[in-house]
Amino acid sequence: MKTMLGRFAYTAIVRPEGFILGKADYGTRGYTPVYGQTFKTWDAAKKAATDLNDANGVSRLEAEEIVFNTMR
Repeated sequence: MKTMLGRFAYTAIVRPEGFILGKADYGTRGYTPVYGQTFKTWDAAKKAATDLNDANGVSRLEAEEIVFNTMR
């Protein structure tokens, strides 16, 4: 099993003003908001997160593992 320490993934985040992206760092609670773009729908934010993760070589399964780990 490879270590996930040092890995990160983007995820969609609900905010009062709409939806933004958050950067989730494996082994760290919570996420860091990524400001600069607000999305009108959850689906648009989720697609943007998935596209960034794909571009960074993070599979959907790895992204889920990273994001879930930050919720502990």
